[in-house]
Amino acid sequence: MNIAGCGIDAVVADRVNQGFGFIGGTAAYLAALAQSLLTYRATNLTLSLGNEVREVRAMFCCVANATSYGGGMKVAPNAELDDGLFDICLLKETGKLDFLKTFPKVFAGKHIDHPKVEIFRAGRLIIESDPPLPVLVDGDVLGKTPFEIQIVPNALAFLFPSDQESGFPAIIPMAKRSEE
Repeated sequence: MNIAGCGIDAVVADRVNQGFGFIGGTAAYLAALAQSLLTYRATNLTLSLGNEVREVRAMFCCVANATSYGGGMKVAPNAELDDGLFDICLLKETGKLDFLKTFPKVFAGKHIDHPKVEIFRAGRLIIESDPPLPVLVDGDVLGKTPFEIQIVPNALAFLFPSDQESGFPAIIPMAKRSEE
């Protein structure tokens, strides 16, 4: 999993997948974003992180294992694939003009300085919303809130070229890759 979330990003991705795909790439995303902003409203989210519960009105909540998605948007510029934590980017309720003014900064990862953006980390998160929102997982809408997401250490193994004389590739659990 690269990035999952709910909110306007999922609504936009759903629009791209349903009818803007013929445009292609970033242009399709921008066209779908413009149309989505006409009707989209911030939503009440409940975020459960272990013993902590946060209630917030937000435009979106993005749960990132990697730094970017959607044609190079660096939504979580400090995320690391193998640190055992998600970087969660929460955009609290903001006006549409402020959103449009700030949006281009996401391509450089500079949106994180905005006062309505909060970044925090967790290994497990439950997101509930009222009303239910579509959930975006790596570019596809796969359901609606509520959803739970959790890091499972060493769940994936990757095949890397071997440095050994045998020539056989090495299978290394993802969490251990950073230690080598």
